[in-house]
Amino acid sequence: KDKLLKILQYLIKLLLITSAKTSKDLKSFASTLSLARKLGRLGNWIPSIEDICTIFTVKKSEIGSLDLLKVTGTLSSFGNDILDDWIALQKGKLLITRPYLASLDLWSTRLWFLSTSIDIHFTLLKVRQHLKIRKGANEEHNLEKNKELDLILTLAKQTCDWIFCFWELTDLGQSLNSHVPVIAGLSAAI
Repeated sequence: KDKLLKILQYLIKLLLITSAKTSKDLKSFASTLSLARKLGRLGNWIPSIEDICTIFTVKKSEIGSLDLLKVTGTLSSFGNDILDDWIALQKGKLLITRPYLASLDLWSTRLWFLSTSIDIHFTLLKVRQHLKIRKGANEEHNLEKNKELDLILTLAKQTCDWIFCFWELTDLGQSLNSHVPVIAGLSAAI
């Protein structure tokens, strides 16, 4: 459901930036789709609570550098999901809008950028591990090919999300046209 709405949302945005005439109705529809997607993802942080509880029960001496990176990724993703819920409830007029909404949006994007960067790192580690395994094994070749395709698609989606966040967080989003985040968003959806 979310994928279809995201594809439709970004196709409309692509249409808006490529057409000479912009329609207020299309802009409004794209915005409504964005809000519908956010409202549909309300509570995405709830399954992470168990991971968060586990993090706080592990002794500091038992945490390695990769574990620390996983903890950082989990906490940033958790924070991003909570801020996204808060923003969605305010934009949906279910909470009173506060002046700091723009700041919440910025912090949400920063946390998404951080968690996406960490996800890319771990996906690259999996790719490296997969390539080592593939070199030594001829059995289960088709299963390995499927896993390889999954890793490549995951990495492509994460990279598109990273580009989208990077564009939003830098001055590039303000000074240049908005084609890049729209294309990155559409590519991540597909």
